[in-house]
Amino acid sequence: MKSTVGAEGGKSMASKKLLDGLNKAIAMDLRATIQYMWQHVMALGVEGVAVNNVFKEIAMQEMKHSESFADRLFYLGGIPQQSLWTSK
Repeated sequence: MKSTVGAEGGKSMASKKLLDGLNKAIAMDLRATIQYMWQHVMALGVEGVAVNNVFKEIAMQEMKHSESFADRLFYLGGIPQQSLWTSK
């Protein structure tokens, strides 16, 4: 396993490939959170009432996924790559 520089300037416990993958997973889940929250907010009319809370629940699940990935990234000494959060 390769070492990379961690958040505190020390060695990371994980390979760059793993840390990059965690960063990409965080970015994907944050984008999904925003997408589902907007769908929750914009759900209107009779159809909106039927799916409103479903979108909200999915958004909350996606945020929990992001938190899990972020916890693992921090534990392994990685640094969040905020540039990935808004790309693609």
